[in-house]
Amino acid sequence: MHPTLQVSGQFVGLVLILLALGWFFGWRRSADERERQMAPFGGVMALVGLVLLSGVAGTITWPTYGFFMGSGCLALTVVTVYWARKRKLMSVDQVLEMLLLTGICGLIGARAVFLVETWDEHFADQPATVFVGQIKEPLAPGDSLRLALNGGPAFEVRFAGGERTFAALEAPLLEAGARQGFTAEILTTQHRGNERIEVTPRALLLRTERRGPGATLRILGGSATAKLSIGYADGVAVPWTKIFDLRGGGLTYFGSVIGVLLSAAVYLRRRKISLIKTLDLVAPGLPLGLFFGRLGCLSYGCCWGRVAGDHALFSLSFPRWSPAWGQFAAEQLPSTYDPLLADKTTSPEVLSRLLGPLAEGTPPLHATQLYEGLTVLLIAILVFAYRSWFQRRVGQAFALVVVLQAPTRFVVEHFRRDHEVFFTLAGYPFTESQLVAILMFCLGVPALIYLSLKGDPVELEPTAPAAPSSDPLGAGEADPSQAPAPQATEPEAPAPDAP
Repeated sequence: MHPTLQVSGQFVGLVLILLALGWFFGWRRSADERERQMAPFGGVMALVGLVLLSGVAGTITWPTYGFFMGSGCLALTVVTVYWARKRKLMSVDQVLEMLLLTGICGLIGARAVFLVETWDEHFADQPATVFVGQIKEPLAPGDSLRLALNGGPAFEVRFAGGERTFAALEAPLLEAGARQGFTAEILTTQHRGNERIEVTPRALLLRTERRGPGATLRILGGSATAKLSIGYADGVAVPWTKIFDLRGGGLTYFGSVIGVLLSAAVYLRRRKISLIKTLDLVAPGLPLGLFFGRLGCLSYGCCWGRVAGDHALFSLSFPRWSPAWGQFAAEQLPSTYDPLLADKTTSPEVLSRLLGPLAEGTPPLHATQLYEGLTVLLIAILVFAYRSWFQRRVGQAFALVVVLQAPTRFVVEHFRRDHEVFFTLAGYPFTESQLVAILMFCLGVPALIYLSLKGDPVELEPTAPAAPSSDPLGAGEADPSQAPAPQATEPEAPAPDAP
């Protein structure tokens, strides 16, 4: 796990110079005038490369996840440009224009769906909260809590006695909250275990209905306070600029798909280019781009798997302070809100005393990032070969990507541990991605069969458009409809006999 990548600026400069040479000579040999005009852009890359080669930048550091995402976008662009030039469906500048537009719209869609799903949790003004992280000993009959809400008068909540779980503690607090204006909720974490979904209660959370800086909720006293582990957080105003802050993540895969497909459909319609042929065009690059994306997930430490058994294909152990480690630590510590989870300066000795072997890192986990990454790389190779030698009908390559990638995602999701939301059908807990994978497979199989039987032959794809000219048929070609009609001529008289 390496969340940041450090590379010599001189090495980056050398790579840019080599790319510039390939760019320049590649476009210079092109038969398309518009493509030849793109050759000078290689000079920009060469200039930047020379500056970096001088050593002025030293060592360049950037997030590894962002590096791999950028590499995936570059791989998708290169493969799409290759097929666009080979099949002559789109010009290179149209491919780049489309990819830039759909990339921006995909980012907007991914962020928009995340905003809708998590607005109250991350972007709306936050309420005041009181969290009970642990019941240290059962409550006695008559134990009570004295609370004050938003600076108002104090009120008391009494307990029947014997409460030793969050569920038992929740009932009287819910009743008081309905009168006073706050809510009580048991927070849990859940994940897919080796045999079942494992649910762990983490805390009892009280929230005010009022949000923002003026919201407060305080426990002023009562005999129950000594028996509970209690923490506070006042209401805060969340700045609207947080909507645009992507440094902490906040993008959804399905939102990006919506943004890409909608923008591509609009763009292709305006350009009068076939949508299905374009999907075929980008098909080999889609799993290739996802391969780089999963390498980014591995480097960042997200999308981790559940505990691996002896027969796991690959297993990885993530270090402390990684996202995977945080999930295990939160389940083992007595409180979800334990400050140890947020303080990376906590000494290894303290962590070892509280967490045991977990203080050094997670147990071996299924390497789900590699499972999916290597599989989609194989899919990219197969689709590339299929498109080169076996494809006979338009749309088959894209349908094949869907048919192969859907079951891959379903199986990988089965081995992941990071999910918390499940939908149980027929006794099996499905994740959202698994349901979408089933839907895509059920649509992809009949689509592949239909296109294989009824699709347009690949040979019918249009040839390269002729270079612009004032003569609509091309220079030097005559229009048969404008050719002068042949003139009737009298038969030539026979030559007189020689004397």
